[in-house]
Amino acid sequence: MCAYALSKRGYSVTILERNLELGGALRYIPRYRLPKEIVNSVINSLLRMAHIEVKLSAEMGDGGTTLEDLKKEGYQATFIATGTPVPRPLTIEGKLVKRAELEGVIFGLNLLYEVNQGNVPPRLYK
Repeated sequence: MCAYALSKRGYSVTILERNLELGGALRYIPRYRLPKEIVNSVINSLLRMAHIEVKLSAEMGDGGTTLEDLKKEGYQATFIATGTPVPRPLTIEGKLVKRAELEGVIFGLNLLYEVNQGNVPPRLYK
């Protein structure tokens, strides 16, 4: 939404996306709840209407593009959105749950990602 809002205010916007497709956590929602075709359609419509450029598989930092590199390329401002790449520790009432690392225990975010990639962990379906 940041890119869309800036574009609507007259700024030229480029999204540098680490993944192969835009959408972030929306991509983890199961298809029966939110079909990928709808996600793709909405994202593509917003990009087209706002004339937003997208560069996929763009690595930032740690050997990838740096903020200094972006300045040299002519970018005048940078907004960094980290998304939800890592699940949070499992807690109940603020206390860390012991044995959350046991076999058969999987974080919901990881499960949704794997299922949406077509990698249903077989150990879950015995």
